[in-house]
Amino acid sequence: MAAYAALELKRSGGGTIVTNVEASMCVETMANTQGGKVIRTKVGDIYVSEAIKQTGAVFGGEPCGAWVHPKHHYCPDGPLSAALMLKALEEEKQEFKQFISSVPEYITRRENISCKNERKYLAVNKDRCFSKNRFSRLY
Repeated sequence: MAAYAALELKRSGGGTIVTNVEASMCVETMANTQGGKVIRTKVGDIYVSEAIKQTGAVFGGEPCGAWVHPKHHYCPDGPLSAALMLKALEEEKQEFKQFISSVPEYITRRENISCKNERKYLAVNKDRCFSKNRFSRLY
């Protein structure tokens, strides 16, 4: 997803990518290579789609493979994503391994941490994620 996002930013001459809070920071790393920025949302493709639409982002998706291509529509679309990826590989004259070779690998540890709800809300309010009203909270 990070490699494809960078390609969309390259094609657009910059812009915004939307992903959720579970995505690796390699998305930011790849977006930075093309002068783009990343907005993060809560987990769920509906949040990604809404943020794409509201911000005019050039691409968005979740690590699970739910990619949204706003030039076509605002719904995650696996078959469309597969076709667009194949088209990108052809246009870039690269095999998939080459295409993703510039994406850094960051180790992500996922585990549940016990936390009272009051503390969760404080943490979310301090986050730098996308909000309907401003760019400082989760959407």
